[in-house]
Amino acid sequence: MNVELLVEPLKALLHSAGEFLPRLAIAVVVLVAGWLLAKAVRFAVVRGLRAINFNVLTERAGMDGFLAQGGISTDTTGIFGILVYWLIILATLVIAFNGLGLTYPDSDGVSAAHGVAPNELTASADRDWLAGTPWHKHVPARIEAA
Repeated sequence: MNVELLVEPLKALLHSAGEFLPRLAIAVVVLVAGWLLAKAVRFAVVRGLRAINFNVLTERAGMDGFLAQGGISTDTTGIFGILVYWLIILATLVIAFNGLGLTYPDSDGVSAAHGVAPNELTASADRDWLAGTPWHKHVPARIEAA
């Protein structure tokens, strides 16, 4: 029995894991940094809105009473902080998952990297390697007189 035949799939598995683990580590670092950033920005937004007395304005307008009648225990300022927090978490998840560089077979059966394509005019080679965002200096443009 040929031992090389048995070892070859194991070599391929270890090679794939060796390529993927650094990307996974970067994605975990991005997730942790994004989570910390989201907490800091939420704190800053809530503190900033309270510093300009936004909570007094919403209380006088009756929004906090309306939220309390609906069973919401936080005020409008806290809701704005939570909204900003989750927007940053969502952006962090998009960046982290695009940074993994996962490939899927397309309609022709060829493995291709898929992800968010915010600009179809930019080729995938002209994108940031981590986040997949396009470098707009490579987008062909033509200016015409109106």
